[in-house]
Amino acid sequence: MTYPEWIKTYKPVQNHIDTNGNMDGTMFETYGAEHAYVLTVPRYNIWTLVETDNSFCIMNGYNWVNRLGYFVTEKPCTDDVTVRMGRL
Repeated sequence: MTYPEWIKTYKPVQNHIDTNGNMDGTMFETYGAEHAYVLTVPRYNIWTLVETDNSFCIMNGYNWVNRLGYFVTEKPCTDDVTVRMGRL
């Protein structure tokens, strides 16, 4: 799945804690109040931006290893979905 397809399909919400967040204001940090908020969201609405093999991807679910940030989406995801981002 491409990043534009992911946005259209799952609809990431705006970060209401830091309105100047990365990824057009939709990424939540891995610490502090933003991370605490992510932990309150249903697991099927959480996505993780990770770095793998010198590229980036968004994986559904809460992941810890190689995480750079989190996203929360309006639409839940129950399947394994990976969004290939390439190099940022």
